[in-house]
Amino acid sequence: MRGAARKGGPYRDQRISVKGINHPDLYQLLAYTVALRLPAGLLVYAAGEAERVEHTVVHTGRRLEVTTVDLTGSPEQILADIARIADRVKALRAPVAFRHAELMLGGC
Repeated sequence: MRGAARKGGPYRDQRISVKGINHPDLYQLLAYTVALRLPAGLLVYAAGEAERVEHTVVHTGRRLEVTTVDLTGSPEQILADIARIADRVKALRAPVAFRHAELMLGGC
């Protein structure tokens, strides 16, 4: 057809639609996880700006997690939220530290 746009291959423009999550943030997080060879990444938003959610990216196996921190709580509640997030970061990082130690020791 004259003047019609054509698409080659299995192209799909699929938007991520989760309340409050800006899809460029997720794409950038994916780029970081790929570049740094990390199994997962974590985005943190203020409560009310997004929902807690986890995505597993097809064909990469990488997990992209979104969590929130409630900034309207008491200082103690905010610190508890930050401690929860820090624990999650440590848990996400544990497999990477293990893999790094294995490589340093000559493992595969």
